[in-house]
Amino acid sequence: AAASVGRDEEYSLALRDSVGFFDDIRNEDWRRKRQAARSAQHLADPSDVDKNKKRVFQRLGNAARWYYNNWQPSFACPHDRLVGPIRDGHKFVCDPHRLRKRQDCLVYSLGSFGDFSFEAALQQIAPNCEIHVFDDKDYQEDLMKDYPNLAATLHPWSMRGTNSSKDAEKPTKTFPEILKELGHESRRIDILKADCESCEWEVYPDWLSAPNEITQILMESHLSVQAQLFQDFHDAGYVIFHKEPNLIYQGGCEWSFLKLGRSFWRGR
Repeated sequence: AAASVGRDEEYSLALRDSVGFFDDIRNEDWRRKRQAARSAQHLADPSDVDKNKKRVFQRLGNAARWYYNNWQPSFACPHDRLVGPIRDGHKFVCDPHRLRKRQDCLVYSLGSFGDFSFEAALQQIAPNCEIHVFDDKDYQEDLMKDYPNLAATLHPWSMRGTNSSKDAEKPTKTFPEILKELGHESRRIDILKADCESCEWEVYPDWLSAPNEITQILMESHLSVQAQLFQDFHDAGYVIFHKEPNLIYQGGCEWSFLKLGRSFWRGR
């Protein structure tokens, strides 16, 4: 019993700071990760944080340049992994094998365009996860044809921000409305994957203000840059563990964020 208690104490910092996600990283190694994240410089010009937070770039060349110079990964997951095919549609996930321990694992996927390769690959790794896909078009036939064994629930809505007006041409719901309709208001969302062609800029405040804990946000940003998003994610406790500029369509970038507890940033 004493040996077990000693082992638990040896891994206690990561367990506490990651809200139970990491249970096998030694305290000494975790302190190094914590120090690296706390000391990271996020902006090429950190002297004017307020100006950088409010910047919006619409031109693709300017967006690509901003992505290149700002907000680099500041955290290394021990076993991050590319999930999905080596083409558009894949995402890098932090230690996806850990999801198998989550009896009520929940995954939200925004924007499929009929491609369910990421969801199918994730289900192979963590078949216990409950997967919900949101798209304003009906891709049920594509799902049944290409992935007949994929246990995912499709919803014919796209997501809009709480402060955005409804689209008369396509069905939309806000994040709080979706949580309420599906009965997920009190559940942790283990992965929120977003590839929704610029909806991320208007809906992300709802992700951060929801009562739900969202452990990982895997997002492709599109076309423009709203620098405020990245500062808001950081202020909410997220670290970037993967970044992948889209070299085919300049102005786009893949991001993988992991939520860590307050003690990661302030604890000893």
